[in-house]
Amino acid sequence: MILWLYGNLKKLTFPGDLIYRIEKQMNILYPDSKAAVIKKTIRILLCICILDIILAGILICMKVPLYYMLIGVVAIYVISAGYINVSFENLYGRLLEKQEKFISDLRYHYQLSPVIEDALQDTIYTSEPDMSSHGQLLLEYLSDENYGNESAYKEIAVNGYFMTLYALCNTVRIYGDKNGEKGSVFVENLGYLKEEIHIEMIKRRKTKSIFSGLTVMSIIPIFAIRPIELWSMSNMEGVTMHFESMMGKLITIILSVISLGAYYIVSKLKYDGNDNRKVKSRWVSLANKGVFRTIIVRYMSINYKKAVRLNDRLKEMGYIYNVKEYLFRKMFFAVMTVIGTLVMCIFAGFPVWWAVFSVPIVYIGMDMGLFLKEEIIKLDREEEVIRYQNIILMLMESENINIQMILEQMEIFAGTFRTKIEYLIDEYPYKGISVFEEVCEQCDFKPFKRLMESFIACDSISIGRAFGDIKSDRQYYVEKHKTDNEIIINNKGAVAKLVAMIPLYSVIIFKLIFPFVLEGLSMMNNIQI
Repeated sequence: MILWLYGNLKKLTFPGDLIYRIEKQMNILYPDSKAAVIKKTIRILLCICILDIILAGILICMKVPLYYMLIGVVAIYVISAGYINVSFENLYGRLLEKQEKFISDLRYHYQLSPVIEDALQDTIYTSEPDMSSHGQLLLEYLSDENYGNESAYKEIAVNGYFMTLYALCNTVRIYGDKNGEKGSVFVENLGYLKEEIHIEMIKRRKTKSIFSGLTVMSIIPIFAIRPIELWSMSNMEGVTMHFESMMGKLITIILSVISLGAYYIVSKLKYDGNDNRKVKSRWVSLANKGVFRTIIVRYMSINYKKAVRLNDRLKEMGYIYNVKEYLFRKMFFAVMTVIGTLVMCIFAGFPVWWAVFSVPIVYIGMDMGLFLKEEIIKLDREEEVIRYQNIILMLMESENINIQMILEQMEIFAGTFRTKIEYLIDEYPYKGISVFEEVCEQCDFKPFKRLMESFIACDSISIGRAFGDIKSDRQYYVEKHKTDNEIIINNKGAVAKLVAMIPLYSVIIFKLIFPFVLEGLSMMNNIQI
């Protein structure tokens, strides 16, 4: 019965899109088990359904007006999407713990048998089922028949750490290991990679601790508005007119929008920096079809310079949607908001033409969301450079390593500097070291600029010598990485706490204090008269 319902829901537009996005991420987490993917997808969907039924039941029991019910439906949808984020965050967190153990076991088995294929095989045999499937996939792409197929593995690698592990294993498989000051360079690099994973795990735990309860605090005021109104009306009948008037209804809508906006901001601050795979909604592909494509292309032609700037921004951020898809989403959400607002205006008694104001609100809201994402990425710039340094540290002593290979590994973890890294990868084979001089002149962020200067030095000295300061000061950089992570998380947490409290205080002031104060003043005036 459940499988039948699951199959039929996949055929519908919006439930099918939700299932597709969950399945897509599950396939990355569990690459060789279709049954496990379906089982875990159904489990998440059942939890969402139970959560939605409970929230909808609360709204029905409170006998809310229809316009408030529409607000509640939007809130339920937002909470459901948030639950999916939390579920995958937990799954990726547990996977990192298993990945750390996998690398520890690989180090051990490689020291016993210094043949990378044999060491991987032994590690896979002793690993947990889900991690052994990722190890088996890694081993398959290291085989001769998949030689040179790095881009294909990049598409299915569960995270950047597995891609780095693939690069390390592939380098050893092709060129062999090398003995450094501390013995095997490969074993030493695995230690560095394990340390990187451990730092990421600490960062996630810290984020989870600081943001605990903030998303709930930001969204709960929506469901508190009606109980506060009912309690107030039962204690003082005179406040009923304040709640049921047009102004009272408008305040309810504004408070709900503030609460949803706060929830969105807190969620972005919490999750945007994490290395989770995001999946495009299927319906967004309509941007490249038929009349939708014609409308968007015409709009882009009229606003060509603006579209080019937007495209550059989206690329630099590593945004999941391209410029056409982003514009299509803006138009789609604007239309849906107008329809929802029209219905709300009809049932709340507002003038119908007020629905027109929802269009600029949606456009401004989406642009603000993009700006917020940019600012969050900027907070992580220094951490990104430190991660580049760790990649260089792992690769610089490997046999036959070159600048192009280092850049390709840096691209995996690229965020703020994605456009620059992609430009370097494309232009370096033709322009040589001069392309680093160009990027160095354009960049005003000192840590990244210093990294480019080290690449420029590779023109006259070896890679090992050019980046020698990274190795000599490695412990300093590791500690700095940890400290920077803590500062960034604390800063994000401070902003999130402030934002999360705004809806709660707003509801208390405008739904609890003001109505009683106004009604009290009105009663005093009547007594004096």
